[in-house]
Amino acid sequence: MFWGLIMEPQKRYSQVIKRPFHISKAALDLSNSDGQPSQIMVGYEGRNYLLCTLRKPDILQCTLDLNFEEGTTVSFATNGKSHVHLTGYLVKDVYEDEEEVEDQEEFQVSAQKHKRSNDSTEKQSSSKKARKTKEVLEEEEESDDSIDLEKLTGMPDKDESTDDGSDDFVSTSEEEEAEEEEEDEDYDPDDENMEKVMDSFAEQAKKRKKEKEAKVKKGQQSKESTPLKQTPGPKVKKPENGTVEDEKKKGKEEKKGKQNQSSTPSQKVLAGGVIIEDMKEGHGAVAGNGKFVYVYYEGFLKGKKKPFDTCSKSPGFGFRLGKGEVIKGWDIALEGMKVGGKRRVTIPPHLGYGAKGSLPAIPPNSTLVFEIDLLKMK
Repeated sequence: MFWGLIMEPQKRYSQVIKRPFHISKAALDLSNSDGQPSQIMVGYEGRNYLLCTLRKPDILQCTLDLNFEEGTTVSFATNGKSHVHLTGYLVKDVYEDEEEVEDQEEFQVSAQKHKRSNDSTEKQSSSKKARKTKEVLEEEEESDDSIDLEKLTGMPDKDESTDDGSDDFVSTSEEEEAEEEEEDEDYDPDDENMEKVMDSFAEQAKKRKKEKEAKVKKGQQSKESTPLKQTPGPKVKKPENGTVEDEKKKGKEEKKGKQNQSSTPSQKVLAGGVIIEDMKEGHGAVAGNGKFVYVYYEGFLKGKKKPFDTCSKSPGFGFRLGKGEVIKGWDIALEGMKVGGKRRVTIPPHLGYGAKGSLPAIPPNSTLVFEIDLLKMK
């Protein structure tokens, strides 16, 4: 992925690296070069190093081979009067690819296990349904074929009875024992549990229905037995214009507006059109011109939710306030801020990166919004 930085003359660009990158080339911008040499410096671990010197018309670009690791604090600057372009690419972490492959393999294994468990559950449920259907059909056939003639006519069945009735007759106790043995053979604890659950659901539904009917009946009786009493209420003053409902609605809107106004932080407009909002009031020392400050920050393009730059690792981003080491809008916005405070800052284009922007992250003429935490100060 491409990485690039356009350096303006006499400015220092500092940051704590979040993703490792490689610098491949430094090139002179011919459109605003005056022929004087421009030295490109890099600040690393408290010292400044000369990378190369560019000059129009003979030395227009220089090939570099520099790698910067994550968590490193680095700064770049040029002391000439020309714009210099640094270009390179972001270094992709090899471990990210390995983690993605492992995640995909784990996902495929879990999906196969889930599929096998679903198939076994469906087979068990289908076999239970088939067994129950068979039992119901057998019970219906038995009920259709067996008719008790003695109950219908009051006389015993002559075809089935004998003189003594001892050999061809099966006692009631023997029939019950036979049925119990058949039930024991076909017994399935899952079927019994399911029947119990269904019975409990049915009982609960009947109970709720009875309670609801009792409440409705009780409410109707109370309405019929208690006559309505007219109690004098407060007199409503009719408004001159509109109805009473309009006045109530207007009052609610005014109250809501006051609540919103009290909950939002106060805004102040500073020099050049910089807007500040104190999201959290600090209680430490006050930042002033020439102080070396350390901050956490998030930078957004106005109207966007995804930050184009952040710094949230200790010790934070450090610079000297009011000395041109950052964009002009920061020098204006952070003056007067207290340590421990948090401030939202809106910076117009002419106090940010101007008509040229800082591609690829910041387009030309961009209004920038930063949320800045002031950590400490020297």
